[in-house]
Amino acid sequence: MKKRENGVELLRILAAFLVCAVHVCNVEREQAIDPDIVNASFHYFWLVFTMAQAGVAVFIALSGAFTLKAHSTTDYAPFYKKAKSRIVMPTIVFSIFYIFFEGFINYISGAYADKVGDNVSLIMSFVFKLPMAVMGYPATHMWYMFMLMVMYLLLPFVAIAKEKMGEKNFLIASWVMWILGTIDAVSSPPKVSYSLGYCADILGIIMLGYQFHEWGLKRKGKTSQAIGMIAGGSAVILVEYLLIYLPLRNTSVAQTISLQRPHNPLLALGALILVAGFTMLDIKVNLGYLGALTLWVYIVHPAVMEIVFIIEGRLSGVPFTEIGITAPVLVGTVNTIIVFILSFVMAHLIEKWRGRKA
Repeated sequence: MKKRENGVELLRILAAFLVCAVHVCNVEREQAIDPDIVNASFHYFWLVFTMAQAGVAVFIALSGAFTLKAHSTTDYAPFYKKAKSRIVMPTIVFSIFYIFFEGFINYISGAYADKVGDNVSLIMSFVFKLPMAVMGYPATHMWYMFMLMVMYLLLPFVAIAKEKMGEKNFLIASWVMWILGTIDAVSSPPKVSYSLGYCADILGIIMLGYQFHEWGLKRKGKTSQAIGMIAGGSAVILVEYLLIYLPLRNTSVAQTISLQRPHNPLLALGALILVAGFTMLDIKVNLGYLGALTLWVYIVHPAVMEIVFIIEGRLSGVPFTEIGITAPVLVGTVNTIIVFILSFVMAHLIEKWRGRKA
């Protein structure tokens, strides 16, 4: 297996955990937490939510860190062939899966009852998923995969531009693209996850991911500085939560700026600083395989989560949509760990199946 950077792989794993946590905790919070009552439970769930949004920005930044660094990215034919196998086909296959899976979950949970009544057939539950699927949301988290398909279409041209411009000019262009993308996304939130405009808004994070990773590589092994960068990135994320989201949470400003992910400027900046910090860490434990599985973890974890909730609901004798009401923080934490571990098991099985087919 290709040698991987263990500090970066650790960051991938942590980001995958946070993404699992935000989807698990979304369910627990919606069922049990009053958004207007600021207490320990409120802080727990919303801080997890904030950190997880930064985790998504980490994944985006790391996509740029390695694709823009590799000289092979400019050779678009083999790059597209690899992207087809790694990004395009999984997106298509799992989009079809989630249309049927989530349609079935909505059917058995009566999710459409308040809109169209109780008599919704199983087939209609699938049909109701199609409009969101066309917009790039066959399941909520799949926007990321649709965005990646278009982003990977653009990356060879960005890599060529980097070589033509030189590192200094590309650094300036990276900051400019990030600022312009943030302004555009906040002023006119996108509705289609794979639109060229949406991907262009994210392109600055991709480009800066390369810059921060390269900066960290030049300081590899400087542990104290790495810890400082990690603490600094975490502090930026905490500042966004405590000083921006918390006081503005019930206003339209929070909806248009603070909650606009992954374009939220502080969360993206915090993620980029974390990329630099974890790149600087010189970790000897080989985390390459686990890091490589995180894309599959991202794809499968919502299905794993729903299955866990259904089983817990059956065992406890309550509707699976009510799991966590009595002890939301405890149940949310335990379920996050369960979903995280089982998702890695599923990711391992998928990777082994792919390896046998290859």
